[in-house]
Amino acid sequence: MRTAGHQIVHHLERFASDEKDEVWLPQVGKERWIVLSKDKKIRIHGIEATALMNAEIRAFLLVSENLDGASIERVVLGAMSRIQGLLLAHKKPFIAVIHRDSTVHVRLKYKDWKRRARDKKGE
Repeated sequence: MRTAGHQIVHHLERFASDEKDEVWLPQVGKERWIVLSKDKKIRIHGIEATALMNAEIRAFLLVSENLDGASIERVVLGAMSRIQGLLLAHKKPFIAVIHRDSTVHVRLKYKDWKRRARDKKGE
């Protein structure tokens, strides 16, 4: 993706491979970076979503499994115009997903996450 002209900071360039989400996500939020991840531990629900939302991150999660590095690059580059469109259309934070066919859609917006958290407290 760097050869296509995109600025990329790989996780391991700044953080340990086993760095806890509560450490690296706030730093990413401060830097106003966009998260692109295939990490299955970062989920749309739960503490990972909370950490992403609290750090005010715009995250794009690759949800297709069994893709090698070249395939991931192809999928993400194919989705780049859609990614850029979502970045312009939606305020941060949000979580979007990227599929194998390079389709992209927002899965969780801040207001929906906040409403769900409020509803969960009221249960």
